[in-house]
Amino acid sequence: MEEVKETKGKICITGGSGYLGSWMVMRLLQLGFSVNTTIRSHPDRKRDLSYLTNLPGAQDRLRIFNADLDKPESFNPAIEGCIGVFHAVHQIDFENKESEETVEVWQNAKVPHWLGV
Repeated sequence: MEEVKETKGKICITGGSGYLGSWMVMRLLQLGFSVNTTIRSHPDRKRDLSYLTNLPGAQDRLRIFNADLDKPESFNPAIEGCIGVFHAVHQIDFENKESEETVEVWQNAKVPHWLGV
């Protein structure tokens, strides 16, 4: 696919280092969007994110932020200025209820469009 030079707007994908999130990052970059994505930091080990940073268009249009569902406010910098958010991260809950932290992230987002996947 030909690399797009002009951006269509900025989208945030939470959980961009996961299987679904990384495919969404790739596709949105291909479509010409700028992408902010969040990853959960692991202080005791460095993560290899080259599969994201080496994507076509990533050098100019991809920004990676550390965020943690236990600290909903940590998502704010990644969401700021975005026209939409794909929420592709979720804490495992065997009772199938939304966690308070996930709900708070959604409520704090000041974006026109949200989609939880």
